[in-house]
Amino acid sequence: MPSKAKKLLLFITVIFLLKSIYADLTVGTPIATSSPDSSPTTEELLNELDIDKNNTEQGEEEEEKLPYEVITYEIKGGDTVLAVVEQLHPDGIPYSINKVLEDFLYLNPDTEPTRLKIGENYRFPQYLNQEEKE
Repeated sequence: MPSKAKKLLLFITVIFLLKSIYADLTVGTPIATSSPDSSPTTEELLNELDIDKNNTEQGEEEEEKLPYEVITYEIKGGDTVLAVVEQLHPDGIPYSINKVLEDFLYLNPDTEPTRLKIGENYRFPQYLNQEEKE
């Protein structure tokens, strides 16, 4: 009798395993996706970086005072804010990521840095000197 019980247990285990494999291949394993609320909005980023969205319009005189040159760049597949700024600075970005995001938001006040659209043109900072100014 113990032999029949072992065989039955093995059979049930194999069936359960095959059913699990079938479900994984047909339906797939549920992946935890981030909810739309998990990525910060432009307002939240502006508040976090202490930027006044209403005061981001620049005049020619103000742009001359900036420690960077403004470059317009068309987004391609896979581009991120940091990736584009890294392309503009092959020797390394001279500022922190927060400073880069702050400058990007300053130049593109109605854009969420995490939601760039392929084919759209955005303004990016190309820093003039390579010294950290924080």
